[in-house]
Amino acid sequence: MCVRGRIGNRNHIRNPANATIHCAANRAIFHPLPTPRAQSCDVMHTFLLMAFAATFWVTPAMAADETQSASLARGQQLMLRCQTCHAVKANAAAKVGPTLHMMFGRGAATLPGYTYSPAMRKSGLVWDETTLDRFLEKPSKVVPGTLMAFAGLPNAKDRAALVAWLKRNTR
Repeated sequence: MCVRGRIGNRNHIRNPANATIHCAANRAIFHPLPTPRAQSCDVMHTFLLMAFAATFWVTPAMAADETQSASLARGQQLMLRCQTCHAVKANAAAKVGPTLHMMFGRGAATLPGYTYSPAMRKSGLVWDETTLDRFLEKPSKVVPGTLMAFAGLPNAKDRAALVAWLKRNTR
């Protein structure tokens, strides 16, 4: 026997088209009032839908953090090429090239204790993001006659990643 408004018996089928309950046992149709169990099911479905949506929700800040992390990781990979000739830590001995510690805001060829090429000494460059980006693209184009034996990084995203990594790790 059907009880008006009872939901949960396996004989009841919910019809979303007209919100009625059909009893499969006696083919009776009821228009029940919402019961606490029906309301709790609706709340649970809403909660699950919201939880599912939140799983895939990415805020712009989260996306920016992920992009920045990926960029810094790529910059670190690219820096492996540079570390053959350049150190980045304070008090590091100069290698084939000068240390890059505290390079941003410093003039080119001004680090004491390192012998620069005449072309680099005459360049008048001050290292900032824009100057370093241009220099990394093709060093011999920016400073003709430089002794830096590096062909350059043609990929703009790679240069941006390396500059971001250097900016963060040479302070």
